[in-house]
Amino acid sequence: MNVVAALPKGLAFGFLAFAIDCGDGGEATDAGPDVGASDARVDATADATGDATADASDAAADAPIDAPLDANLSPTSQQILAVRNAASSSQDAGALALPIDGATVTYVKPLVGNEPAGFFIQAEKTGPAIFVAVDPSTLSPAPVAGDQVSFTVTGATSVSFLREVTSLTAFARTAQGVPLAPLLQDVSSASDLVSNVEGYESEYVTLGATVKSPFGTVQTGFAQAQIETTGLTGNAALNLRLRTPQTVK
Repeated sequence: MNVVAALPKGLAFGFLAFAIDCGDGGEATDAGPDVGASDARVDATADATGDATADASDAAADAPIDAPLDANLSPTSQQILAVRNAASSSQDAGALALPIDGATVTYVKPLVGNEPAGFFIQAEKTGPAIFVAVDPSTLSPAPVAGDQVSFTVTGATSVSFLREVTSLTAFARTAQGVPLAPLLQDVSSASDLVSNVEGYESEYVTLGATVKSPFGTVQTGFAQAQIETTGLTGNAALNLRLRTPQTVK
C-alpha cells in the first residue's frame, strides 16, 4: 500500500488523536526527561536552623521555575516551559502552583480508547507546548481551538515521557478566535522528527506523508502505520509512524 495520508491541517504533535508516533508501537514522546523543580516546602516542626536550611534548599529548587528559563522565549512560553520541566521532575509534580497566562488552545482532543480527553496549549510557533489532560467539558467555559486561556497548574506529570498537566485551578478564557495559522509549523521536510521528537512534542504541525506499511492495531481504539515524508525516507523513516483512531483510519 502506498497512498498519500490525508491529515487534518494542523496537528498537535504528541499524545493525541492523529498523533505521529516515533518508535516501535509507542506514542510520540520526548527523548528524555528534563531537570525539574519543585514548590517550596518548609517543615513547620523544624527548629529555626532547620527552617533556614530548608528555605535555602527550597529556594534553590524553585529557581529553575521562577527564573527566566530562556530569554528568547515570550513570558507565556517561559511559563509553559516551567510546567514542562516540573512535569519531568519527581519532586512535588502533583503539588504545584505555576501560572499560565494567555496561552492559545491549538487542539481539543476527545476521549479515545483509554487516552484522556484534553487540549493543547502553545504561545509561539516553535513551542514549547504542552498537553492539558483535563476533560474540557469539566471547565467553564469549555475551551475550543483558538481560545486564549489562563490558569494555574496544580499538577503535572510525564506519561511515557510525554509532559502533561493533570490538574489546574482558576481557568479563564481571555480571548476567542485567536488565529492559529501563525503557530502552524510545516514539518514535511524536517529530518529530525524521530531524533529530536522532544523538539516537537505537543506542538501544532502540518505535514504531507506517504503511508508505507499496512495499518496495525496499537492500543485500544488506535491503528498505526509507517510513513515517509520529504525529510525522512527509507531507513531513516523506519521509526516514523502515523497513529490514528480506528474510526478515522
